[in-house]
Amino acid sequence: MQGLRASAFRETAEQIVITTSLGRALIDRHRDRVGYQVVRDVLATNASVDLPLAGPGDLKTSTIRDGNRLRSTFNNAFPNRSRSGLETQLHDLDQADRNWLLLRLSPQAWRRRRELACLLVGFVGARRAADLGVLRTQDLETTPGGYRYATLDDKGNRLAARQGGEQRPLVGYVDHLEDEPGTCPAHCPACALDEWLAIRPRIDPDPDGWLFPWSSPDIPVTAASLTEAIRGLWALHPDPRVDVRLGSRSMRVGAYTEGSALGLSLPQMMEMFGVHRSMEKARLYLRSDGAPEPIVLPIRVPRTSPLQT
Repeated sequence: MQGLRASAFRETAEQIVITTSLGRALIDRHRDRVGYQVVRDVLATNASVDLPLAGPGDLKTSTIRDGNRLRSTFNNAFPNRSRSGLETQLHDLDQADRNWLLLRLSPQAWRRRRELACLLVGFVGARRAADLGVLRTQDLETTPGGYRYATLDDKGNRLAARQGGEQRPLVGYVDHLEDEPGTCPAHCPACALDEWLAIRPRIDPDPDGWLFPWSSPDIPVTAASLTEAIRGLWALHPDPRVDVRLGSRSMRVGAYTEGSALGLSLPQMMEMFGVHRSMEKARLYLRSDGAPEPIVLPIRVPRTSPLQT
C-alpha cells in the first residue's frame, strides 16, 4: 500500500476502495475503524498531488528487511504451501488468506483478536475464566441475534454432580449490540466473536476444539492467562489507573454493575446470566460501596430471553 499512488484510493462515506492490478480491496469504516482513519489521514496529506503514499526514500532502507520478514511470516502463516515464488504465492492468496497474513505480520494482532473476543463474551455473560475455559466450538450455535452456547461442563454442574444435585446446562447468549451488525460499536461481543471465529481454524483446525485455545490448541484459556489479558488491554488505556485491581472476575462484576444500571433486579440478572443459584452469592457481585468498576461496557438483553417480554 505504501507504494501506491493516491489515485489508487477512492474514499466514500462508508469505505475506502483500493484499486490495483490485482483487483479491488475495501477498508470498511465500521469493521476496521482504525485502518480506515489511518489511511484517510495519510490520503489527506497527498490530496493535492498524485504521489505514492511513501516516497522512495521512505522505503529504501527497509525494503530488504521487510522482504525477509514477509517471507518468514508467509512460511509461518502457511506452513504447507510452496516456499518458492513469493510474489506468485501472494498473488494467489484469496481475501481471507491476505487478512490472515496481515494479522501474522504483527505478533500481537491475532492474539489481541482472540483476547478481545474472549473478554467481551465473558463480560456480556458475566462469566468466570473457568466458564470460558470449558467451552468448545461445538457448544456454539448461531441465533438471529448472534450466538448461543450451552455446556454441562462447568463448575456449578460439577459440584452438583458430586453432591447429587440437579444439573442444568450453563447457557449464554452473545448478541450484536445493534439490530444491523454493520452498525455495531467496536466493543460488540458478537462482532468480536465473528472476527475470532474467522481465523480460529488457522490456530486449531479441530472443529470440536476449545473455543478459546491459548498457549497451544490443547490448552484452553485459564484465569491466570485471562487476568494477564485484561491487565494488558487495560494498560493500553490513555490514562490507566495503576491502583485498579483487575482480574478475571472483573467481567462478572462489570456485567452486574451494568445490569443494575439498566434497571434489572438481582433475580432478573440471575436469570439472564445464569451464573448463580444462590441470591446471597450473586449479591456479592453488586457494588454496595459506590466504588466505580473500571470495566463497564454496554450489554443487551438477549432477544430470546424471557426478560424481553
